[in-house]
Amino acid sequence: MIRVSDHDWSADSAPGSGHFLTGAHGGLADRLRALVQDPTNDPVLMGWCTLGSTFAAETVGRSGADVVCLDFEHGLMGWDSALATVMTLSAGRIPLVCRVESHEPAGIMKALDAGADGVVVPHVENAQEARRAADATRYPPLGNRSWGPTRTSLLSSADTGEVNDRIVCLAMVESVGAIGGVSDIAATNNIDAILVGSNDLCLGMATAERSRIAARSSPDFRELLSHVATACTQAGIPAGAPASTPDERAMLRDLGFSIVALSSDAALLRDAVRREIGHHRIHHQRDRAPSLPGERY
Repeated sequence: MIRVSDHDWSADSAPGSGHFLTGAHGGLADRLRALVQDPTNDPVLMGWCTLGSTFAAETVGRSGADVVCLDFEHGLMGWDSALATVMTLSAGRIPLVCRVESHEPAGIMKALDAGADGVVVPHVENAQEARRAADATRYPPLGNRSWGPTRTSLLSSADTGEVNDRIVCLAMVESVGAIGGVSDIAATNNIDAILVGSNDLCLGMATAERSRIAARSSPDFRELLSHVATACTQAGIPAGAPASTPDERAMLRDLGFSIVALSSDAALLRDAVRREIGHHRIHHQRDRAPSLPGERY
């Protein structure tokens, strides 16, 4: 669980005396604490990177996102490119988390040892899985993370208490069953936030009569989100979910969500290219269209 610390995780913290990977608003753990203490604070905006491009991830991080998530589960990056991206973002003091491939401890520890500020753990179905994931993020006595700070020894204190204090573990609930037990997941020690995996959740809600896309705009979906928000409020941790449209953002705000996952870098690139091509097609067709008598452009 995120604890309030006397340590100043400011952007001026020097390597060896505290965590180095902080942004304009302080460390990521501090931002999540602030959301709990005052829900009227601005939401944490999470950039989502799947392209496997270090430059794309840096662009997302330097364009105003509060934290960048590198998606190891569905992203196109291999470990070498992922490590280069972690190093680039940390050098720029851009907070980052890694969505690991599963809740297996080895992958969680590897991401943290590389220098990530935390992990997003997919497909957490119950409190037992949440506990296993959370324990892998913290050194004893709070967890069972193994000692192997291959790169983080260059960036942060060797005091395991301080390291435990600034790491975050975000559990993803991505099924109706997981949301049914989300109160227990959210109450698990050292789970610092819950993220809803909306796409997989809606896949599970789809039927022969209702598509995945239709499920996402259904009252059932909103009710599940509301249940997650209530569970997180009761546990004293933030709730998050993706939002790519004004209506989705408004719904999350109304329900009390304070972490918003943005569209992925791949989706943003695709949409920008399609929009640009569309503009050119329209203007080209208009320029080639024959003028009618008396018609002016």
